[in-house]
Amino acid sequence: MGKIGRNDPCPCGSGLKYKKCCLAGNEEESVYFRKLEGASDHVLAKLSDFFRERLSSDVYWLAYQTFFLEHEDKDEPLQLVELFRSMFWNWVFYVWEPDAEELEECESEDCLEPGKTIAEQFLEKVKPDLEEMERVAVSKINRAPFSFFEVDRVHSQSFEIQDMFFERTFRIWDNILSDQIETGDIIYANPVEVGDFAFLPGLSPVKLGPGSKGLIYVTGDDLREKYEGSEYFDKLVDSAFREVFLDMYFDVFDMSEDADDEEGGGIFMRRSIYDIQSPEAAFEALYTLSCVSKEKLYPTAKLGKTDG
Repeated sequence: MGKIGRNDPCPCGSGLKYKKCCLAGNEEESVYFRKLEGASDHVLAKLSDFFRERLSSDVYWLAYQTFFLEHEDKDEPLQLVELFRSMFWNWVFYVWEPDAEELEECESEDCLEPGKTIAEQFLEKVKPDLEEMERVAVSKINRAPFSFFEVDRVHSQSFEIQDMFFERTFRIWDNILSDQIETGDIIYANPVEVGDFAFLPGLSPVKLGPGSKGLIYVTGDDLREKYEGSEYFDKLVDSAFREVFLDMYFDVFDMSEDADDEEGGGIFMRRSIYDIQSPEAAFEALYTLSCVSKEKLYPTAKLGKTDG
């Protein structure tokens, strides 16, 4: 669906021009969600610093192996983590709860406590000075479950998705993704609702076609039949659905090649970063792509030439 022009009829059906009707409200929503996404990125950077500085490499490899399951030896670890960056780090910081057995060999001086997410322990141990929007982001994202979602309707700056397992619906505010997806597409994500809209802190690097529905529904039915009511139900759902997504991904897509949208039904999706107004802001937004701490990376950063 194309973008709505200012002088086009408003899609709400009022009969007024878009600029005289819903445009102002949409612009306000857009600014708010851009700020919220920016805050979630800032917190992610702070969590990354905590992870690198306070936890041992054993914890990283434990998270890596737990997330990727049997696929953890498919390619170079850094390449895998970079490709699944949005999914991986949001899962590690906000969903993963390592148990006591997994942490027995942890060598960190300030080791993780079982049964708590890293975000929860970050808040308890570091007591960071977060801005209000950052606190909103942490409280909303923490423990937000990943699931499969079918795209129900696409609007000019948002789209509606239906949870294929938990029977939840969300309207996602994202004017970039709303141009990249279509009704019937399937994504794997952890939507976070704020007011009437939601955003996607963790998102699969590809969308899936309708042909993936059967396996998703069969897996969901099997989980309900065998484990619903169990105290480990949420963890089992998380692990099983992640395994389904990874299996489908590695069966169809080759990391060394671009996805074929026409044949495979997938498209690589990327987050855009807005409001970069200085070299320092660009560094803050991008340094988490590296596996080097900010303190070590910053002295090597150089200001490139610009046309301005």
